[in-house]
Amino acid sequence: MASSAGAAKKARTPKSATKLHAAAGQQEEEDTSMTFSMELRALECPVCLIPFESEVYMCKNGHGACAGCCIRTNRKCSGCGDGEPIGDIRNRQLETLLEAMITTCKFARYGCGEAVKYTDKRGHEETCAHAPCECTFDGCGFRDLDLYDHVRGKHEVSAVVINGWDTATTVTLRKGAPFLALVDPDSGRVFVLRNGGD
Repeated sequence: MASSAGAAKKARTPKSATKLHAAAGQQEEEDTSMTFSMELRALECPVCLIPFESEVYMCKNGHGACAGCCIRTNRKCSGCGDGEPIGDIRNRQLETLLEAMITTCKFARYGCGEAVKYTDKRGHEETCAHAPCECTFDGCGFRDLDLYDHVRGKHEVSAVVINGWDTATTVTLRKGAPFLALVDPDSGRVFVLRNGGD
């Protein structure tokens, strides 16, 4: 038996209204994404200027900081003149927004077609197979995907050709040389052997 102190009864919805809600629900499900434009600095930690990733903290006045900066500032808010504590309150709304954002890899023009979560973007780009390679030879400004052909064409005299990565090859790295470029024609790869100095 229900008591009069119990929860309020749910109002009944007419069948025609239910059909309208169902039709509207189908329309809402189709429009599940929106495109926005904003300045990227709005998504950066104001202390280190690195994009926020998973955990975003705020002081009681609403100033934000990443987890690393909360530690580096000894849990004192850099935005508050009196150094309010920061690092106890998470900004869950911003974290949810960042987690829901989808973006493209910055190496899209080099062939990466991945759509990644904003919070995973930096990690993806650090290991992206489409990231361009920079030539390590002094004065060479080459930056593109095909480093092998570049080294073979422009720096062939300075490169050592090896016969596969699974074959033992003896190379000499002179003390004054900063590195030695090894190229493998079979795989089309370049390996840079850096000199420690001593």
